[in-house]
Amino acid sequence: PSLAINSVPITTYISRYYTNFNDYETALFYLDKSLKSNPYDIYTNYIIARNYVQKNEFLLAKNKLQEIFESSPKIESSTILYLSVLGTLNRYDELLNIYPIIRDIDNKIVSDFYESNLKLSKKNN
Repeated sequence: PSLAINSVPITTYISRYYTNFNDYETALFYLDKSLKSNPYDIYTNYIIARNYVQKNEFLLAKNKLQEIFESSPKIESSTILYLSVLGTLNRYDELLNIYPIIRDIDNKIVSDFYESNLKLSKKNN
């Protein structure tokens, strides 16, 4: 195994500087470079999704977060953001479909986010 496969590209860290100054386009430019270096890096994909959320591009964020969730549902930060995006998009059926996975995570914070976003999306449907 190579450590390079698991490493976060430096351009991901550089992108955070731009994100912190609300320059999401430049941040996404650096994150795109990061994906070319390591397309499987979960952290880079998570940061991309966060930038999409900041830009109110919730469908793009949902797609990135869904990929992360399907491969690593126990990562609290990305799962919570995924649930929040699903709630924002009123994706009640999608939230219902992932309940067995959420139940198996056994994390109170994730469970609470799940329930609140399920209620939100049901109310808005």
